[in-house]
Amino acid sequence: MLIWNQQLMRGTMADIRVRKLEDWVVEVHRRLATGDGESLENHIRRLLTHAAVESQREFADRAEAKLAKRQALHGVLSDSAEFIQQERWERG
Repeated sequence: MLIWNQQLMRGTMADIRVRKLEDWVVEVHRRLATGDGESLENHIRRLLTHAAVESQREFADRAEAKLAKRQALHGVLSDSAEFIQQERWERG
């Protein structure tokens, strides 16, 4: 079971509690943390952060590949923001 508590304000930190985790799993990570000269908490924080960064990187890579494929088929689409702003300006 995972309990997640995060404040909605930007820049806050979340707390995560993982229940019913096998003792041997904790012991393996405790040894890894000790071997790296860090606390178990910091070791787990680093693992979770790395997984999140990799997930975001993979998402960005997929999005970039889709964009490149679309641009190869249709060319670079123009940005309509400037046209819309001009239209709004003229309408008042």
